Amino acid sequence: MNRSARWTALALVTVLLLTGCGSFLGASDDNYISDEAAAAGGSTTTLPVTTSPPSPTTVPPPVPSGGQPALAAVSPASLASPQALEQRLADLRFDVTVDGKMDDNTKQALIAFQKLNGLPRTGQPTPDVTNALATAKAPDALKPDGGATRVEIDLGRQVLFLYTNGALTKILPVSTGTGKRYCDEGKCGTATTPR
Repeated sequence: MNRSARWTALALVTVLLLTGCGSFLGASDDNYISDEAAAAGGSTTTLPVTTSPPSPTTVPPPVPSGGQPALAAVSPASLASPQALEQRLADLRFDVTVDGKMDDNTKQALIAFQKLNGLPRTGQPTPDVTNALATAKAPDALKPDGGATRVEIDLGRQVLFLYTNGALTKILPVSTGTGKRYCDEGKCGTATTPR
């Protein structure tokens, strides 16, 4: 392969890799992008810009100045579909992908909700969970005067809160030390979490 052919091939590969970033390269409204690098080699390659279908996730509601999302109560029956359940969890800032699939991601978000609300930790949308979820509000900060961007962990409820720019952005389940004795491979100790 001669030098000109290599540069043309490299330019073509570059265009193919960057077609998803067309808006950053000044793509026109006709959905085509021109490869200027290939033009320098004596030819022009025009390729259609490909885009992915929109993600099924939706944006959580805006956060008021107090840092907590303001949500209206909903009917527990409205949370019957996995997507509606996931959306409500996402609106409350639980770490979940809104994709309509009752997968491990959804179950972990449900466990975090259950831990936070003192419910049995099943990861399932049981009637007690959907009833509580229908009227749930975002929790108050453990340390309201904490830094704008911080992590808070409620050791008693085993839940982590992530704050970004003063707003609650994620709630995740965690597992910290229980204070109980354990033995592993002949070594024993007490499970503790440093404070």
